[in-house]
Amino acid sequence: MMRTPLSRKTPLKATTIRASVRRKARSKATKAHMSRVAELGCIACLIAGTPGTPPELHHPRTDAGAGQKAPDSDVIPLCPAHHRGTMHPSVPSIHLDRMKFIEAFGTEAELLAMVNIYLERGK
Repeated sequence: MMRTPLSRKTPLKATTIRASVRRKARSKATKAHMSRVAELGCIACLIAGTPGTPPELHHPRTDAGAGQKAPDSDVIPLCPAHHRGTMHPSVPSIHLDRMKFIEAFGTEAELLAMVNIYLERGK
């Protein structure tokens, strides 16, 4: 059985990314804040007594709906082991073992408050 190709009366438009999906550019102030947070090092390593570990910035999921992230002003510096679990299971991570991480270091809200205190002190 032979099929005929589909034909359209109007041509297809080139797809573009909707404005709501595009990522907004970060402001200079936001970049400066995130840089200052990163300079603190991993907050969990700091609590554990090994300060200065290079961090990744974690956006807490508290008060954020599905598919949403926290604003860039609310970030927690965590090293790859505490953030993504690169040394799992020997090191608790926020994404792979949330309950052990919270038991060891506190909730995301507590860690964010601690980060803000360190930033205010100008550490």
